Amino acid sequence: MKNNVAFIFARGGSKEIINKNIQTINNIPLIAYSINIAKKSEIFDDIVISTDSDHIAKIASDYGIKTDDLRPEKLASDESPEWLSWQYEVKKYQKKSNFKTFFSIPCTSPLREVSDIINMKKFYDKNNFDLVLGVSKSEKSPFFNMVKKDINNSIDKVLLTDKSINRRQEAGDYFDITTVCYITSPDYILNSKSMLDGSLGGYEIPKERSLDIDTQYDLYLAELILNANNNRK
Repeated sequence: MKNNVAFIFARGGSKEIINKNIQTINNIPLIAYSINIAKKSEIFDDIVISTDSDHIAKIASDYGIKTDDLRPEKLASDESPEWLSWQYEVKKYQKKSNFKTFFSIPCTSPLREVSDIINMKKFYDKNNFDLVLGVSKSEKSPFFNMVKKDINNSIDKVLLTDKSINRRQEAGDYFDITTVCYITSPDYILNSKSMLDGSLGGYEIPKERSLDIDTQYDLYLAELILNANNNRK
């Protein structure tokens, strides 16, 4: 039985950024950042690429991780929840070997560091959460500077409460979910309908390492930060 297995989910389609998972930052594809961080952590018995794209599989192979076969197209559409892909890959992997802990290391978090993965694992191991994910303190509050807008351009508060909250300090802290890493058990994945069904633990990631690539602006910002970090070394 294996202990820790890292899964990197990288479908070929993307609406906001075409071929997002293989866009490059400093001539390195995003998927390679996930592969490299998984290797450098030295905690994984295996690293698995889940993709529906031959091109992405070829790039992963160039960075040392071969793909046995492609994910079915029905699990790679915009309408298909990634949770179903998690279930598919766990079932497929268990046909050849059981394993204790599932890690998802998304392609969209190139600023994460090895220490983030290691510390999240320690946090998962010493607690009793069904699933652990990275969170980052939000700069916005749903009570003060976030609103929702309807088709008539009318806006309303995101959260409604009977309590009068006049200062940000009274609202408490709120956190954004990052894509640094997700840690759980195969059993939880196979027996739950979604990621958020069970007890969740949030490990706090510094803001400077929690950027999630979702737009061209995010790509531009990530490159600036990486170059600035490299210049400091």
